[in-house]
Amino acid sequence: MKVFNKYIWILLSVFFAIAFVVFVVGYAVCKENEQNINYAIGLNPYKPVHGDQEQIINEYPSDYKKADGSLDDVAMRKHSMEVSEEAAADGAVLLWNDNNALPVKEGGKLSLFGVSTKPATYMYTGLGSGNVSVRTSDFLDLKAQFESESKYQINGTLFDSYANTQAWKMLSNPNGDDNHYREFQVNEKAWSEVETAAGSTFAEYGDAAIYIISRTGAEDGDTWFDTSKNTNDKHIDNNYLDLTKNEQDTLIALSRLRDEGTFKSLILVINSGTPLQMKNLAGKYSIDSCLWAGMGGNASFAALYDVISGKVNPSGKLVDTYAYDGDSAPSVANTGPFEFTDGDSLPAENRGSNSYNHAFIVYEEGIYIGYRYYETRYEDAVMNRGNASSKVGVVDGGESWKYENNVKFPFGYGLSYTTFSFSDFSVKQNGDDYNVTVTVTNNGEVAGKTPVQVYLQKPYTDYDKQNGIEKSAIELCGYGKTGIIQPKASETVTVKVSGNEFRTYDSYNKKTYILEAGKYYLAVGSDVHDALNNILAKKGYKSANGMVDSLGKPADGNADMTYEINVGKDDYEKFAYSTVNKDVKITNRFDDADVKLYAGTSAQKDAVTYLSRNDWSGTYPTENAQLSAKNRRIIEDMQYFSANGVPVAADAVMPTFGKQRADQITLAMLWGFDYDDPMWDDLLDQITWQEAITLCGVGAHIISAVPSVASPSVNAQDGPAGVKEQTPPGIGSSMSFPDGVLLASTFDDALIQKVGDAFGLEMIHSGVGEIYGTGAGMHRSVYGGRNWEYFSEDPFISGRALCSEVLGLQGRGAIVNIKH
Repeated sequence: MKVFNKYIWILLSVFFAIAFVVFVVGYAVCKENEQNINYAIGLNPYKPVHGDQEQIINEYPSDYKKADGSLDDVAMRKHSMEVSEEAAADGAVLLWNDNNALPVKEGGKLSLFGVSTKPATYMYTGLGSGNVSVRTSDFLDLKAQFESESKYQINGTLFDSYANTQAWKMLSNPNGDDNHYREFQVNEKAWSEVETAAGSTFAEYGDAAIYIISRTGAEDGDTWFDTSKNTNDKHIDNNYLDLTKNEQDTLIALSRLRDEGTFKSLILVINSGTPLQMKNLAGKYSIDSCLWAGMGGNASFAALYDVISGKVNPSGKLVDTYAYDGDSAPSVANTGPFEFTDGDSLPAENRGSNSYNHAFIVYEEGIYIGYRYYETRYEDAVMNRGNASSKVGVVDGGESWKYENNVKFPFGYGLSYTTFSFSDFSVKQNGDDYNVTVTVTNNGEVAGKTPVQVYLQKPYTDYDKQNGIEKSAIELCGYGKTGIIQPKASETVTVKVSGNEFRTYDSYNKKTYILEAGKYYLAVGSDVHDALNNILAKKGYKSANGMVDSLGKPADGNADMTYEINVGKDDYEKFAYSTVNKDVKITNRFDDADVKLYAGTSAQKDAVTYLSRNDWSGTYPTENAQLSAKNRRIIEDMQYFSANGVPVAADAVMPTFGKQRADQITLAMLWGFDYDDPMWDDLLDQITWQEAITLCGVGAHIISAVPSVASPSVNAQDGPAGVKEQTPPGIGSSMSFPDGVLLASTFDDALIQKVGDAFGLEMIHSGVGEIYGTGAGMHRSVYGGRNWEYFSEDPFISGRALCSEVLGLQGRGAIVNIKH
């Protein structure tokens, strides 16, 4: 018995010794990682509990609560769906509508074609870290949506013949050389299979054939890749943004059936966050109507129903140029992965920590992305300057560049179920600003609304040519949107254009904003091309000079929709100082972002040529820029990024940490204080060194708590389409709002802010205080995988839409991190 007791004591001693070590080590590990552990288990141990801090913490309450005061997640989500449905329907763009095929009369018998008709296959958002995984059981599928209230009869045999599987397949790492690389393939069903499964039912459900095609994009998933590797369905033109063979076969067959009378109309719906290539689509088939639906999030099918049924008259306008060929843009030459030459010859310590330190990209197209390229080259071709009509950049096999061979639908384009006209155009100056007023009349038989788009042209001067300043022939500078106008009624709209829009940034000489002498033009148009034609008409140009309308047909502009402003002399001071602090001069801060100003050899600088409208043929990028890593500044940067020799200023002063005060300051006490109030310095002095390290170093989906100033930890999540992963506990599912492109297409700041407000409510109910969004990136190329996360190819509407959404989010207390 004593021997037995001895072994028991030995085992217990060993057990407790191990437990003690585990406890000590585990405590240290947990203490070091408490923020991430708290985040993982959904615990926030830091709460303000005294003074008026409780009042401050409730400054952003939810509008949706139950009788007992708890959050009503179901009512909140219903609101999110209603707002999203409104925005997704308003942002949809009607590209063409022959024979008034849309809207489809309620009660009709419809056939829905395409793998994207099924809930699991439709692209509610794009892919990547911003993707929100929706629970499709939270809303009606497309068939049920159209059958709601028995308003339509849907071909069930056809609908059921499409498997509820992904309409896309992500090909991860196909080349084995980059774990982050993504390609996609379309999984459209072969027409022979569709016809075999449901061909006998087509005539019975022949009021309309509706075909949906989808395209996606992703972080690490640009769409500029070789599609010939796709195993199941080849793309024509070897371009992911063009049709696949199965899609082409389907359109050929549906066109035949439509022409034979089996279907009364053929309607195409494009479900994509980036423009499709038009050369093998538009005008090739018997498609009566084409609707771009974007990525509408959870409310996608509800919004589709609203527009197709006519419950909502579409009023969206394109925020990207739809080209016949995606390769016709000058950014294409520098689209793709490029590495410095001679990078492997550098010493190992200068190469950086990963392959990305060898990569670069040069924006040789400069400002000429989207319509800033196509419309500027068009004006120069009409005015016969800058070699604009030369063959450089021609992808259609022609002998000269022509607008009508490049652009199918211009920026700002979009139709309605009615028609609108603009009249009584006037401009009044108000200080430095201008108020542009126009009367909008609904000439049709259906109520509807439309944006009013205001554009500006600045003079392109000899000074610009001499100092490397590039200007677009036309820029969006203001917009407003009408309310719903009844048939034959009118509404007067006034749009304010800020005087700041007239300034120009001079990078190489004055290195600040300048106002140049010359003629400026303000114009209203149904789209950017229509507005530019109006400016050209004011200058005296006509169709005889090569002018064409927005659809490529010879046309004159309307000079009555243009206002000319004359600036008598150059002014290099007016806009050279900050509007916030008049003593701060605006000047270059990011010269290192420009290869021409980057410290290095002259050969390095000469390796890059920026596109200039002064000489289209001599500056158009036909191949990617080549940069060498054997360059002093590049070596210094690589040393910096690999933590070798980070410079420290001689006069650098260490901040104060952990200062004790008799009257300790808390973060909540400084609610409403100006950003430059000296009390903020006092607050920062209280923070300890360890807290500062944790706050800066532990940043993955959390803002760490800072106990010394009573700052609670804040959960963070990916955006910009909605709160990813973390969901309201009373619902247990995520909400995806319409993507940025679809929101911008509404041209409706108030509606976008309304979406931001609903987004903020989702954050409150999910316990998330910070969002990694919204997206401010430009659509430099149609092949950008993250285009769906951003708003537009145009910086003006991108900035306006972003600000509107942020105002909505911040109105609910959200911390917003603008990407990227």
